[in-house]
Amino acid sequence: MLCCQRARENYFLLVVRLGAAFLGAGLALVLALAGVEETTDLSAYIKLYPNPVSDVWTVLATGVDINKVELYNLMGSLVYRSADNLSAGQWRLNMADFAPGLYTARVYTSMGVQTIKVTVR
Repeated sequence: MLCCQRARENYFLLVVRLGAAFLGAGLALVLALAGVEETTDLSAYIKLYPNPVSDVWTVLATGVDINKVELYNLMGSLVYRSADNLSAGQWRLNMADFAPGLYTARVYTSMGVQTIKVTVR
């Protein structure tokens, strides 16, 4: 596995050599390239409740700061974005005016990004 850095992002590159029977000697196949933001599991630090939600939704962070929260609908459209640089341990949003359905929340923290599914009733 190779690792490189750019600005404040880490990337990991997994390279596998396949034998001559598959693709010829010496040919490398790149299997994955992912930013740390996509692979960081912060579920031990981030709690969202209630889920499902019908009124006020709370994001609670323990040991990390919440920098920003984004909410996406099932079509992938951004439907809500908080202010940047919140530096908060707790954050709330009134969800009463959101259409019922499934949403994806992206919680940006001082340690990375956590993506969580949220159901609005």
